[in-house]
Amino acid sequence: MKHKLLKSVIISVAFLGTTAAPTTSCQVNAARTYRAYTGSKSITYRDRNGKMTITSVEALHMKNSDYSSAGSQIIAYGKFTNTSHKGISPEDFANDHFIFYQVKSNKWHELTLNSPIIMPPTKHIDHLSSNGEDKTRPHKTVKFAISDNNPISLSDHQKVTIRAYKEVGVTRRLASKTLTSPETQNAMDYTDVPYNKNPYTSASQRKAIREAYKSHQKALRTAKIKNEEFYQKANKYDVFWGDNPSEAIIHGITWNRGGAYIKNVGNISPLVAYIDNHIQLTLYFDNTSNNTVVLDALLNKYFDVSTSASSEKINFQIRDIAKRNFSKPHKNTALTLVSTNKINVTQGTKLVFTVKNEFSTNERTSQINIIYR
Repeated sequence: MKHKLLKSVIISVAFLGTTAAPTTSCQVNAARTYRAYTGSKSITYRDRNGKMTITSVEALHMKNSDYSSAGSQIIAYGKFTNTSHKGISPEDFANDHFIFYQVKSNKWHELTLNSPIIMPPTKHIDHLSSNGEDKTRPHKTVKFAISDNNPISLSDHQKVTIRAYKEVGVTRRLASKTLTSPETQNAMDYTDVPYNKNPYTSASQRKAIREAYKSHQKALRTAKIKNEEFYQKANKYDVFWGDNPSEAIIHGITWNRGGAYIKNVGNISPLVAYIDNHIQLTLYFDNTSNNTVVLDALLNKYFDVSTSASSEKINFQIRDIAKRNFSKPHKNTALTLVSTNKINVTQGTKLVFTVKNEFSTNERTSQINIIYR
């Protein structure tokens, strides 16, 4: 009897031992459900609901269209991945897990960063601001921007200290990182002034362009690598104008969409405007091929562009910072380019498109009236 009782006690202890281990394991896993860490130029917080990285900050002196002061703002840029099963706005996630401080010589000024940005200096930043306000769908990733519109006096290279918490105001600090803004500069709301009159610098514009194109870089690189070979196989010089219904004519005298038919490639329809001493060229392209076509490469491959007043070739750069520079097979797309230098034209001046025929003497020139705005 004593032997059976002892055996029973041993078995009970064994069962108790096996049930204690999972409890310890759960506690370890629970401790790892949230984490904060820093990179060389970033700070990240992640938990079961999402992962957010603050990648940079920017300080701006904002101006009205008459160049009077409209206050200042500090913008924080980041990337957010929603790993939960419900929509979460990056703005809410940031305010739940980060505190931002404007660093001054003798104090820290706490910032309140929200969206939308009241005076976005570019269309791209306005898009990032919308991402910050809107809820990110489950298991999706977005880039976003949030801002504080009431910082105290800005330093030339303003520093912002960012602290990460499991829960702001309740838990202890998990990580801290100080980021420095590029040179503090003047900027205007991009909707208030023409593109080329915004004092927001070209360096900032280039940064915005790089960010806007980042998600398309792989496709763009692939398209550029394949384009030259594709163009060589596309009957090289077969670009047509005329009254034949199977061809298209560049007319452009009104807003009507006319264009050139490039055999085995597609139809290109230019629309020309003259704004602030720059020629703005919008290319509407109908890709009828089975290949991705790079639009500015297509323009440079088949055409030289000049004005009826001068034979000097006009060079263009991409105008729309959020536009893709390529057209997918059997899709319609558009790209706006602007002349890189100022051009003086008078009423009646035309833009001249000359086909670049490497293997044919059938060179043609077609003119488009420049539309004034």
